[in-house]
Amino acid sequence: MTDMIESLLLFSQTGQMLHLRREQIDALVERTAQSVRLHPECREIHFSTEIPQPVYAWVDSKKLSRAIYNLLLNACQSAKKGPGVHKVVVKLSEDDDKIEIRIRDTGPGVAESIRETLFQPL
Repeated sequence: MTDMIESLLLFSQTGQMLHLRREQIDALVERTAQSVRLHPECREIHFSTEIPQPVYAWVDSKKLSRAIYNLLLNACQSAKKGPGVHKVVVKLSEDDDKIEIRIRDTGPGVAESIRETLFQPL
């Protein structure tokens, strides 16, 4: 219920300014992953994180956390459709000009037939 309310609140705030703060991204990713682990659809998923060092950036932590949460939940749902052990891996890395968050799962992947149109509005 809380997730749904937060989603509605964020949706209603579309177009508002970002609330940037210097945030420890690795801690945000860990907190978000821990929250997703508690979701009923993710309880049977083996989670792991690859975070070699603390990473800091100026972000809107609520919006970034929400985006990561949604991606992790989608990864859990996909992983459950794959064979064998169901896994989700989150990898955080940083170089001189970017921070990268990669999420992998053991699911079947996106169907070839919709890959080119997946992110286009309906």
